[in-house]
Parts: sequence; structure tokens; C-alpha cells
Amino acid sequence: MPKHATKEQILAHLQRMRLADNVFMSAFFRHNPQSAQFVLRIIMDKPQLVVTEVCSQDYQPNPGWRAATLDVLATDADGRRINIEVQLDPRRASAQRARFYASLIDTKALHEGEDFEALPEVWGIFITERDHLGGAQPSTISCAARKEKAAET
Repeated sequence: MPKHATKEQILAHLQRMRLADNVFMSAFFRHNPQSAQFVLRIIMDKPQLVVTEVCSQDYQPNPGWRAATLDVLATDADGRRINIEVQLDPRRASAQRARFYASLIDTKALHEGEDFEALPEVWGIFITERDHLGGAQPSTISCAARKEKAAET
């Protein structure tokens, strides 16, 4: 868009935007639990889901190591942490990336001295424009939940 765009040019640009566009998605979800709740109820097929907190473009620093910026990080009423990632390049929606993002979320879930059993359930949801799972679908939503239970002896 030109630096000195007219009102009409700006409106035309906005009308072409989709939720998959990073700028629009960030604005749509920023501090708006109702928007995240609406989308997550559909994706997770949980009509009673209540989102209590949401942050878009949540930078997860990791000094000395690889950091990440999560597209959307939501917390529901049960304490689950839900990360929504929109990837236009389906090659970037890997299981390893979901695992890495979940691990970054885990590092901030406990305060010093807290028991590991207090770690919340973490969901990673990747939304891709093209099917990265090979099912010949126009788009794909992949969900993965992680909640480890210690083996009882």
C-alpha cells in the first residue's frame, strides 16, 4: 500500500484482508477473549468453552536460545493454555514446531518451587491455507493436546 494512501485505497486493502493475514489476525484477537472464544468453540467443538484471557503476537523470549512469537495465546476457564498459529506456508506447521511452542508455554507456567503436576494442559492449533497433512483439502486445522500424567507405581 502506498505511503500516502487515500481512504478508498485503505478501505480496498482492508476488504482484501483475511483472518490468515498476520496484521488483521493480531488486531482481531488482541485483548479480545470473545473473538478467541468464538473461533475456539468452533475449532475444538466445545460450545461451552470460556476463554478468560488472550494475547496476540505474544513474544516468548528464550535468552541464549531460540525464541518465538506466538500468534495467539489464550487461557480458558479450566486453565488450559491454547496456542493458535496460522501458517500460510504449510511446511512451517510441523509437529516439532508445535512441540517447541508448547515447551515455551510450559516454561512460564510454573513459579519457582511449584510441583510439575501443576503444569496446565497445552493445546496447539495450526491453521494452514493448504492441506499439509496430504488429505487433498483446501485448508487444514490440526489440533494437538499435551497433558502428561506421571506413571503410577
